[in-house]
Amino acid sequence: MPDEEKLSSYLNKSKLISNSNYEKKIRIAILGGFTLNGLEETMRV
Repeated sequence: MPDEEKLSSYLNKSKLISNSNYEKKIRIAILGGFTLNGLEETMRV
């Protein structure tokens, strides 16, 4: 079994990622059937 990296190494790598290149976006996905009943159930949830 290969050696696993420690949590601290993942935290150090996460600090290297620049947040300035990413925009915060809200994404909404509507999943369900395209019938009236499917859309109604999707909107109810």
